[in-house]
Amino acid sequence: MQLKSLFFGEDTAQALRIKRLLFALNAYFFSIVVVGLAVWQQLAPAVALTCIAAGTVAINVLFYLVIRSGLNRHLADPGMTIPQMALGTLLATLLIYLAPAARDAFLLGYVLILLFGIFRLKARATILVGAIAVVSYGAVIAAHAASGVLPNPAAEVLQLIMLAFLYPWFAQLGSHLNETRANLRETNNRLAQTLADYERALEQIRLQATHDELTGTYNRRHMMTALQGETRRAGCDGGHFSILVLDIDHFKHVNDRYGHPEGDRVLVEFATLVQEQLRGSDQLGRYGGEEFVVLLPDTGLIAAAAVGERIRSAVAAHAFAGLNEPLTVSIGAACLQPGETHDQTFLRADRALYRAKALGRNRVEVQDCAATASGAAAAVESPAASSRQAR
Repeated sequence: MQLKSLFFGEDTAQALRIKRLLFALNAYFFSIVVVGLAVWQQLAPAVALTCIAAGTVAINVLFYLVIRSGLNRHLADPGMTIPQMALGTLLATLLIYLAPAARDAFLLGYVLILLFGIFRLKARATILVGAIAVVSYGAVIAAHAASGVLPNPAAEVLQLIMLAFLYPWFAQLGSHLNETRANLRETNNRLAQTLADYERALEQIRLQATHDELTGTYNRRHMMTALQGETRRAGCDGGHFSILVLDIDHFKHVNDRYGHPEGDRVLVEFATLVQEQLRGSDQLGRYGGEEFVVLLPDTGLIAAAAVGERIRSAVAAHAFAGLNEPLTVSIGAACLQPGETHDQTFLRADRALYRAKALGRNRVEVQDCAATASGAAAAVESPAASSRQAR
């Protein structure tokens, strides 16, 4: 891994350019093999093999050093595609000049070099490289004609014409393919953006369906669903849970004296304060108005009462911003009993809350199964119990 990092560097973009350079190096090695075969078949002089080998080393080492040094970052094309293609074209031209007997085979080197950059260059750049190839090959034809080693000048001129046509045609093809790729990339980006917007919309819908818009706590529907789920789970594995029902004392007075906007701000601050007293597994929800519900999984009644007392103390000691008076909360607690539904457990916690209100507020009361059938529970069910405004 350290050797790889040493060779490619830590820059991802630069490492990718080195990998492309290695990809081009494969073509150089293939060319060395082809030239070697041409020398072996006496179609090319040995100096041709020396030139291709030396050129391969010199060109690739040069570009590698430029990339590793970071000098290429200052160029318009950090990948140096045009310089690589231009030097490769000149090296191919040298081989054609040195080995006229293998000219037809070495001419394919132009095409190989062209394919290296067709998908990365703009049309003008491709035509520029083509002009270098055409001019270089024209010079080779002229040199061979002058030295008398050009057996069929008309055929060579025809190949030159085809070469001159080849580059502009590939330039147009490359431009079309690049435009298609750009359109596809733009379409994919738009699709990704649409999917992201869709995911955000779904998340917003989910939040709106399960959370209270004002306080950010869970809403009544979610809390009832969670209570029902906990009841089912307890019935399956014999577990238990407790419920706290919280009601801010004399909250109507806060709205009447300070206004409803200030009352809303107090509700948000109250919900934040309560949440700080809970575990990560506990759930807090706004049941309605100034009334909140806390679900305490795997919690018995004694522990639930302790949590309620912690909440009550924190609220009583907290100085709510904008209020010139203390704020208190009354809390009722109940624990799931065997055979109960979640509605029954909640009803007992709600009755315990009424008792806390009846006994002077700012306190925690618990309700067990026995109290449900007792007169004590009935005693707190006054006509005021039918109206949340009485709280």
